[in-house]
Amino acid sequence: MPEPNKCAPAKPSGRATGSNDKVTGVVTLTLIAFTVACWALTAVLGQTTSEEMTRLFSFEPQALSKALKGPLAERAYIHGLWKAGTSMFVHEYDPMHVLSNMAILLLFGRAVEKRLGTVRYLSLYLFTGILTAEIYWFIAPQGKAMYGASAAVCGVSGAYAALFFSKHPIWSLLALGLFAANFYLAANPQLAPQAGFTFWAHTIGSIVGFLTAAVMTLQLVPQQPVQGLRI
Repeated sequence: MPEPNKCAPAKPSGRATGSNDKVTGVVTLTLIAFTVACWALTAVLGQTTSEEMTRLFSFEPQALSKALKGPLAERAYIHGLWKAGTSMFVHEYDPMHVLSNMAILLLFGRAVEKRLGTVRYLSLYLFTGILTAEIYWFIAPQGKAMYGASAAVCGVSGAYAALFFSKHPIWSLLALGLFAANFYLAANPQLAPQAGFTFWAHTIGSIVGFLTAAVMTLQLVPQQPVQGLRI
């Protein structure tokens, strides 16, 4: 009798660990393009209009706290969450802020995206930025406006350190160095008195990104049954 066909062993899929060799950083590049486009759209209108647009889409704890005391508190909180999201995509008129943020995102983002996959990576980016804004509101309910992609970008660098420390220690140390510098400046506000909550936002974003990436890639090992005597 002819010997039955033998099936070739299945190749392990990269999706189990969240990595995908076909990922080329499309989400990272899209985030960069969209953020720069948002900045450019307001910048070409002049500095005054740019600053007005930034204030319009920024996250303002003081305004949210005031709105929550009114009759439409639930709607005000949803609106606050929306502003926490839009604030990540607006920057001041000076291009150095947006360019430095996007340079760091380009440096670390594509590797993190490849490791996590597009959906989890985008979720991490948005979650880090929004949660940092909410933490800012909780700490400083009368705080001034918060805007910029820095917290989300620091979350990506923190995620890189969590995911690649053993594989790429040099780049991971650079990411941890950014965290250490931000924490030092946050803990010593006299060194940058005009920064306000900025360096704390960077620090919190790094921590949130690190922990989120660690949880996303956590693989639980099933417990082995305990061998014992039957009674």
